[in-house]
Amino acid sequence: MRRFARVPLHMIVAVSAGAFGCASSAPRPGAEGNEPQANAATANAVAEVTPVPVEEGCPAAEPKGLGACDSAGLLCTYASSQGCGTVYDCHLGNWRVALPVPCTDAHRGGACAPEPERDHAPKTPIEKSPICLYSGATACSYHLDVPPQPCSGVPRPAPPIKFVWRCQALTSGGCGAGFAEGEPCAPEGASCGTTCCGQSALCSGGKWHVTEHGCPPRAPGGR
Repeated sequence: MRRFARVPLHMIVAVSAGAFGCASSAPRPGAEGNEPQANAATANAVAEVTPVPVEEGCPAAEPKGLGACDSAGLLCTYASSQGCGTVYDCHLGNWRVALPVPCTDAHRGGACAPEPERDHAPKTPIEKSPICLYSGATACSYHLDVPPQPCSGVPRPAPPIKFVWRCQALTSGGCGAGFAEGEPCAPEGASCGTTCCGQSALCSGGKWHVTEHGCPPRAPGGR
């Protein structure tokens, strides 16, 4: 949801071939037989950075200017096969950045699995694994796996820390755009936040209505 500066492999091959040519004017043995491999390698290098196909109805060019749009709720992914890019959302009549995924060395190193294998976690260590962006405004990354906890003011032992690789498709507007009392919202009926120890919001009449939820009191004796 970022484009790359890379020296094309065919240029490297061409320069190398020229350098070898200076040593002798005679063709190197097997040069013709090596040409198909060079062409195949060049094709693979180009394939590594091919753009992800843009969703139907999205502008052909990335809406970097964040201008007006008329397809409410439309999510458009502009990314490369390396797993980085930007997702834009047509929200309340204007484009907004729904998810930016900057390109990192891990992306360029091929940490993100190919599109058909998006559910496969990268082979890199968790701390070096990037967010991987795929078509359909889908982002895959490591998430802290925390089992549901009861809404209680009683301190409880922290569960063991566990991370799981999970892919989630973004939704237009709603909670992803944030919420504040009285601000415009969409879609109607969207509900965000928590019902315990925090804030929740309901999109009603085109505006956010925010509710504060206090934490339950502790049990006598702190248990």
